[in-house]
Amino acid sequence: MSTRALIGIELNNGNYDVKSVYLHNAGGVESAGRLLLEFYKTMESVVELIEGGDLSVLGETLKECSFYKDRRGEDPALIVPTVHHKNVRSWPYMGAEYLYLFKPIENKWYVNMRGSTWFPLENWTE
Repeated sequence: MSTRALIGIELNNGNYDVKSVYLHNAGGVESAGRLLLEFYKTMESVVELIEGGDLSVLGETLKECSFYKDRRGEDPALIVPTVHHKNVRSWPYMGAEYLYLFKPIENKWYVNMRGSTWFPLENWTE
């Protein structure tokens, strides 16, 4: 069974908006969380990741990621990043167990187990 996640970046538009993508496989902190902390440390790398659209698998590099747009003739209109409010209830559900949020102002990742409090990812323990 897949551990689904959403990966987002806080937009600097004054509305607390987030742009996010869906991750279908290995979305737990021990896998996706570790990769985000180790390999997606800058705003530029996070923006590139999100602009790639929805993913099946997150990799250490963008080339190692499996984006839906690169396979199976997926409809590009359905796999693009979505913009929504930072409030957890406004994130699209998609069966996600984990939400990851990058805050560029702090250059820091946060994690949320759908409905819980946002925690700094580097301090997360289950």
